[in-house]
Amino acid sequence: MTLKISKILKANRNSTSVIIRVYQNNMKNVNETGKYN
Repeated sequence: MTLKISKILKANRNSTSVIIRVYQNNMKNVNETGKYN
């Protein structure tokens, strides 16, 4: 059980960094489109 959880956490850490990167890119895009409006 603990091993499974640690595997999930490890996978989550990787996907979380990807999600954060995507989120930051989205915020950058929103800020740039906001300038045009």
